[in-house]
Amino acid sequence: MFQLLTYIAASIRTMEASNHSTGTMMTMDTEALPTHSTQIRTVSRFREALPQVLAMCAANMMMVNLALPFSLSTLVIASLHRSGVDLSMDDTVASWFGSLPFFCQPIGSLASGFIVQWLGRKRFLMIINIPYFVGCILISTAPSITVLVLANTLLGTTVGLCEAPLNSYFGEICQPSLRSILTGSGAIFYQVGMFTLFVLGSMTSWRTSAGIVAVIPIVTILMLSMVPESPIWLVSQGRTKDAEAALCWLRGWVDESAVQFELEKLVKYHETATKKSAQRLRKNTAKNIPLELQKMSNYKQSPELTSLLPCTDVKLLNDQQEMNQATDDNVHLPSDKDGSPIVGIDLAKGMATVVSRDESEFMSSGKEEVIGEELSPEFAIIGGHDGDRRLSKPAAIIRMLLERETLRPLFLTVSFFSFYAFGGIPSVRPFLVEVVESFHSPIESSWSTVMMATAAFMGSVLMIGSVNRLGKRILALASTAVCALSCLLLGLYGYLFIAPVTRVSEDENVLAATWVPLMLLAVLFFSNAIQGEIPWLLVAEAFPFRTRGFASGMAAAVSYFMSFLGAKTFLNIQQSLQLYGSFWLYGAVNSFCFAFLYFLLPETEGKSLEDIERIFAGSSPVKATR
Repeated sequence: MFQLLTYIAASIRTMEASNHSTGTMMTMDTEALPTHSTQIRTVSRFREALPQVLAMCAANMMMVNLALPFSLSTLVIASLHRSGVDLSMDDTVASWFGSLPFFCQPIGSLASGFIVQWLGRKRFLMIINIPYFVGCILISTAPSITVLVLANTLLGTTVGLCEAPLNSYFGEICQPSLRSILTGSGAIFYQVGMFTLFVLGSMTSWRTSAGIVAVIPIVTILMLSMVPESPIWLVSQGRTKDAEAALCWLRGWVDESAVQFELEKLVKYHETATKKSAQRLRKNTAKNIPLELQKMSNYKQSPELTSLLPCTDVKLLNDQQEMNQATDDNVHLPSDKDGSPIVGIDLAKGMATVVSRDESEFMSSGKEEVIGEELSPEFAIIGGHDGDRRLSKPAAIIRMLLERETLRPLFLTVSFFSFYAFGGIPSVRPFLVEVVESFHSPIESSWSTVMMATAAFMGSVLMIGSVNRLGKRILALASTAVCALSCLLLGLYGYLFIAPVTRVSEDENVLAATWVPLMLLAVLFFSNAIQGEIPWLLVAEAFPFRTRGFASGMAAAVSYFMSFLGAKTFLNIQQSLQLYGSFWLYGAVNSFCFAFLYFLLPETEGKSLEDIERIFAGSSPVKATR
């Protein structure tokens, strides 16, 4: 099917080639561009959007994979918890098994932030499908609880690995007008994955279900092989031609001339972002630099994307200053008259060099002493000195993470994820079948889970269809309020109708089955699907490019660690507070979340990356968007 769509798109290009010079219109910039573009649209809006939709569909297959460990845990626990058979789980094992994917995810998440800058978004996503396949096969054939635990550990770690490349890819290939819709479509794919597994679990055993879904990673690899890499990542690697080809594909299979303006903007955006980071770094370290090093020569950035930065912070660099000495591969700057050393940083090659040369040597022999250290392309701008030693990459990364443009959205997303983790669904999902049975569902508990998955799917569809019109802020506040009300009402129902019976009789079958708690649970799943997707939309767009991989990995790590705590403590909370008290606690958490978002969540819908970065850098992000 995917190949058919690609073939149709290629046919559209051939048909429209003759109309290339007519019907031009103005279009918006890509999300990677700092300002609104004035690029000319030479293709129809449908053809322009189609390749972005195809690329997102391929990437969103990873969201189906994301649903596997969490949904499989629900099926396995429902069959083995207190089952009394050979493969049986007590409360302790069940709580660990259900929370293991959340517990292991931060390990992969933190590692993914580093790996994604090296391998790239697309290639890393393709590799990650291999452990997904292995994990599903292990669960399907597991002879013991130990193997089940190892398989769930592998799946949980793999979930973490895909967070940074997936969120980065989402945010870097779409135009602002399509970004929220296409990025939010990942929630639909996640709900489809969960729905598929629950349906399979209602019709077959958990082993058969795990074996069937093992085919999904294979399909995902094939689909990802047909789409291009992120253009901005290619630019950061100095692969401008590859970035141009990727843009041609993503903007409707157009000619190179149609994306030249956008490509230039991408290059300029990356150049500006790295330069800003270098300036801030020098401000933080200049006080430790020896006085004899605090001299510099006037210069201007070269056409080869080369930036020559002195080890000083006497003043900020002036864009209007000029440099005349340049070569094809690097730009060499002569020293000052007193021979003070200068740091040369080649963004295209990722090489930081210290050039020490006095004027007479430069004029005569041209010999130089070069000490080079290979840097990752994204952080080629962080070369510098802290006192008498060169700054390490981890230290420079920490400095950039503490910048306001990164720290504020990181605090916002981490807090949002924490509230969400203790807001009900992440804690309840591994034990969903047992919770539904406790509320005495009028239908079979396994089919009740299908009903919950359907409600969540509908919530995701509503979010995607309304985010462009309503914005993320309104959707986040409304969904959080509905989650709080649903949890409080579920607690009230449990207190009034379930708790009195359990206090006087151990046989809960005397309760009449009603639709009230089931409908409240469905509403909770519906609103939670909207609420849970908003912070992921922020992760995909709120962080500056220079820290996006690391910050998104950290945010995802915190998200799943807090979800681990919520899932791991569910049985303990239920034993201490009873079922009704647990839902009252979740209702209170959602109420606090509403207040937090009301005062701290700005509206970022439809804004470019530079606009979003400027919002979080301002004194009051929320007021800036009202």
